[in-house]
This record gives sequence, C-alpha cells and structure tokens, in this order.
Amino acid sequence: METFHLSWSAPEYEHRPKGMGWYWGTILLALAILSLAIWQKNFLFAAFIVLAEILTLTWGERPPKLLDFTLTEKGLTIGENTFYPLDNFKSFSVEQDDHENWAGIVLFFESHLRPSILVHTPHSETEEILKALRKKLKEVNWEPSLLDTLERFLRF
Repeated sequence: METFHLSWSAPEYEHRPKGMGWYWGTILLALAILSLAIWQKNFLFAAFIVLAEILTLTWGERPPKLLDFTLTEKGLTIGENTFYPLDNFKSFSVEQDDHENWAGIVLFFESHLRPSILVHTPHSETEEILKALRKKLKEVNWEPSLLDTLERFLRF
C-alpha cells in the first residue's frame, strides 16, 4: 500500500472583511430583537440577545489563526491537538467557490450526527492532497447547504 505524508498551513476559516454598515446592521437588528424581548418581558432572552451581539461583534472582527495540517494514510491532524482518523470519514468534496489563495476541501463523517469539516489548502498543493484523499475516500459532488449560503451572504 502506498503511503503519503502531506503537510501545509492554512487559515482556520475564511475571513470575510466587514464594513461599518455590517456592524451597524447587526447592532440595529439586535436592538430590534432586544426591544421585542423587553416588550414581551422576556428578560432571559433579552440577556441572551445582548450576549449574542457582543460575541457577534467580537468574532466578526477576529482574524483567523493559521493552523498546521498533516494528512497521512492514518488520518488528518489539525493543529497540535486535533486528530481525525480517515476511517471516520465516508467521503470528501472540493468546494466550488473560487478563493484567491485557498481551495476548500469538505470532509464528510460516517456519522450523520457530525457536521462536515471544511479544510483550506493552498492552491499549489490541492491536487496532491486530493490525489491522496482519493486513495482512501470517495469523492462526491457537494452543494452548499442553506446555512452555508446564509453564512456567506451575511459575510460571517
């Protein structure tokens, strides 16, 4: 059996720059929902809205960390502490969106209860990584879910 050991660095997620309009939009939406919660005297929900807006503003600004990835015939290692055996995955797909610096590979778990993983790869190494994955997993066509489309639309 042919072995492989591939390593690369990539951001943990795609950072989508946001303008001042995005921040004001989230604040206005949060204020509208907060007003509704207070009018309904649902103070626990109101506290949740305030906390959610603080996290949205904080996470929306945060740049992604650069992570180290290693792919071997045994599995995928992300960073220093996360390992996924390739036996846990049933298939993979290439994300169809054109990114300037990165290609996206979506890995689907055997268990339907676990969400898929999107791994960014440098364009220069993507074909070699796909070749290695094809030795162990089935390649499938992937259509973005409603949540994926909404996330991209909201620039989050």
